[in-house]
Amino acid sequence: MFDLRELKLMFLDPTDLIVNNINKYLYSNKAIKFLFS
Repeated sequence: MFDLRELKLMFLDPTDLIVNNINKYLYSNKAIKFLFS
């Protein structure tokens, strides 16, 4: 029996990971710009 999270990791599309990383990167950039504005 698999955990839902494990299943998601197994069947996760690599492009999804890339999109998630880009979103995280953009979000942290926005936060940094906001802090230093």
